[in-house]
Parts: sequence; C-alpha cells; structure tokens
Amino acid sequence: MVFYGFALINPELNLNQLYEVSINTRGTINIRSFNVEKTNKWRTLASATITGYSSANWYVIVLKYEVDSTAVNFYVWVYDTNGNQVASVTASSTSSNRFTPAYIGLEVDNVIARFDDFIISAGDPRSLLFSGLPGAGYGIEVVDDLGIVVNSTVSSSTSVSLGVVPDIVVGTGTDGKINIYRPSGYGCLSYASPDSILGGDSYTLSTGSIASSVGPNSTSATASVPVSGSNTTASHALALRISNADAKPYYAHLLLDSSSSISPSLTLNVTISLSPTESASPPIQIVGGAPTTWATGWVTLSPGQTAYIYLSGYHSSAPSSSTLNILLQYCSAPGEMGACVYYPVTLSVYS
Repeated sequence: MVFYGFALINPELNLNQLYEVSINTRGTINIRSFNVEKTNKWRTLASATITGYSSANWYVIVLKYEVDSTAVNFYVWVYDTNGNQVASVTASSTSSNRFTPAYIGLEVDNVIARFDDFIISAGDPRSLLFSGLPGAGYGIEVVDDLGIVVNSTVSSSTSVSLGVVPDIVVGTGTDGKINIYRPSGYGCLSYASPDSILGGDSYTLSTGSIASSVGPNSTSATASVPVSGSNTTASHALALRISNADAKPYYAHLLLDSSSSISPSLTLNVTISLSPTESASPPIQIVGGAPTTWATGWVTLSPGQTAYIYLSGYHSSAPSSSTLNILLQYCSAPGEMGACVYYPVTLSVYS
C-alpha cells in the first residue's frame, strides 16, 4: 500500500498506536488506525475518492479531531492549491483501545512525498478572522512575501472570515501583509506581520478619529491625525478635502516647510490626489524623521472638483507626535506660470 499524509501517535510511554490521515496514490483520502481496532494490525476507518486526483498535484489536507467519552472523531477535508474542495471524509474510533493523540507528525509509506507547510492550530486553519471593522464595505486582502494576493473579501458587517486554504502558512511564513481598504477603495491599514500569518489567526482592527478645522475665510486648516505606533503597521488616513469652487481649473500641490517638528520615529507619506487610486507622485516622504522629498506632485482641479490630502505611515515607537507645517500651493496655470497663493495646513500626527 502507498500512503502519504500525517499520523497521530499515542503517549510517549508506549508509542505503539497511531491514527493515520493520508492520501493513497490510487486517489483516495483515508482515515486508518494501527493497533487500535485490531491488535498489531491496520484498520481503515473510512475513505473517500479525491476528485481529479494526480500524484503530480499538490494537495492541502485539513484534519479536525475531537475526543469525547465514547470516541475519537475525525473530520477531514482535501483541497487543491486553488482552494477547491476535492474530497471530505469522517470517521470515529470507538474501540476500548482508543487513545487521545499526544504527537502529530508526517507519515510516508512506500512512496516519495514532498511536504510544504505543516500547521497545528486550536482554531480552523482554513481561514483568518477579522473583527472591529467599522461596518460593511471594507475590503481585506492577504498578500504573500512575493506580493501575490492569497485571497481577498469585502465585509458585510463588523467582522468577516477570509479563507486562506491555498496558502495556510502565508508565503514562506514571514513577510506577508494584511491590507484593509475603506469602502471608497482607499487603504486604511497595511499590516506587515513581524512573525507569521497563519490560518486560524484572529485580528482586530483598531481605529481612531481625525479632528480638523478650517481657519478664518478658509485660508488655513489644521488636522490632528492618529497613526500606528508600530513599524509593522502602516496607518492610512484621509486628513483634509480641498474643493475648487471657481469656474476655471486650478493646479495644486503640497510643500513641507522646514519649520516642521518631526519625531525621529516618524515614517510617513503625504499625498494629494483626486481619488483613492490617483495618488500624486512623488509624495512628501519622511523616513526615520528625515524628509527625503519636500513636495508632492501636482494635481489639476477642474471646476467643482475635489482633491484629498492623505497620510500613510507610522511612528516606530509610541507615544510619539510630530507637527508637519505644510503649504498648499494653488496656481491658476500649470508649473507655477500663473498667479499662485499659499494656504498653511498644520498636520499633527500622533501615536
């Protein structure tokens, strides 16, 4: 017989019994026992056909087992690498010789088999749970270390489950990211896990409110914006809106003033854009408290159009605060060729 999968073994005192959940190269998923139902012999408790099986394909085996007073119960699902379920099977071991598994490991019998990820979880490893969302319409995506999207979804309430069967240990186990987007499509958070993103994990989104005000005659503005206090989590925030109420177009960009008070822990991008997907390039960029660029690209505001000032970044330590003194330059012609005015904008960024 030819099997590959994993085995659940009895306590170290004996190490003479096991339950096996494995694929047979004939194209079945099997639940078997050794030295349990039959003394020193194998017993197949249940099996099921794997749809479209090929020994050249990779498969994901998910096992849930429960031990109660009368049986050891097994629930098994098999998926292909696209996350499609191709088999399922259940079984119970009711013998008086049954045992509570003490060790779990890989099992190979008379075949060459390759294994990628192996995870033991108290929760369901097929999905990630997200809670604390403000409501419906929030997009969530999980991205591996190569920038490939493992899966994405849109919330219908304040919590949502996202399947990760194609990559239960995301990427190589490190450098994966979780991105969360507002209903508008603009990002509100990008979390780079310092450890691993694993199926069965739970995450809670923490949000803060932005306080803003406009000065006399709408010639100045201030905003107080919370950002993350961890360099593994980049917060994204819409700070201010700018509207063109004139009958002709205007051209605008942002300038960072040297009078700003910037914490050495701050890494931040400040952009001006016409929509969440139209960020100006380059942004005002601050890395480790030091500006690397001092101005955004230009945007053209047609009559009645609105532009947005967005922030994206973090303080690498908390509590921290920075004050950015920014000038909104507003011109009647491209490239500062026409008449220009400057509106001061003060952004207080804190963690």
